[in-house]
Amino acid sequence: MRRVFTSMLLFLATAMAIVVWALPAPVKPAVLECHLRDGSILLLEPTDSLFVMKTKYGTFSVPLSDVLKLEPALLRSAEMERYIQQWMTDLGSPQFVLREKAQAMLIENAAVAYPQLKAGLKSDTPEVAKRCETILRTVASVVNDETDEDRTVDIITTTDDTILRGQLETKSIKVKSKSLGELTIQLATVKSFGKPTVKEELPVRTTPTAYSKGMEKLTIPQQAPQKK
Repeated sequence: MRRVFTSMLLFLATAMAIVVWALPAPVKPAVLECHLRDGSILLLEPTDSLFVMKTKYGTFSVPLSDVLKLEPALLRSAEMERYIQQWMTDLGSPQFVLREKAQAMLIENAAVAYPQLKAGLKSDTPEVAKRCETILRTVASVVNDETDEDRTVDIITTTDDTILRGQLETKSIKVKSKSLGELTIQLATVKSFGKPTVKEELPVRTTPTAYSKGMEKLTIPQQAPQKK
């Protein structure tokens, strides 16, 4: 009798081991690397599951787990255009301080000022042409002819290399950040989402620029200085 009982226990233990082995492995939450327009880099676990994009071929729902990269459209408001025009004029100002300030602001906002900077290379004012060349050389790794291509639309590239161009109907997503906890990120503050390429977050705070003025921004709390 004891032998039968032992055999049954061994059988049940083996069966349970097979069942556990056959169970699917737990799905790891998707992690997206988020570059904000203020220079922050966050590693985010989305709690929302979809981006909804309207294109000329219809409206598509794209699972966040299938997103290789998301590039929200660059916002070129009338106000921003006025700022850029003033900065471009100030590049040729007789005042050195104004020229330096304009150059710094155009570097910071080169993504939206790119067409004007390219045109400035042919300016009749040598100082303007020279500074435009300096600005474009400074930002060449992140702002160039390729990145400027049709940035009036949102672009989603999926993991199977499908590219969707259109208008995001999703305006914000809820996420979790290891360093900042639960957040709601407005996509207007986002430069790009994508698969992680960094291991650590880079939360920073910069002075709001003309570009960010009036936009609903994600506030990044300043980190306390470490004691030496």
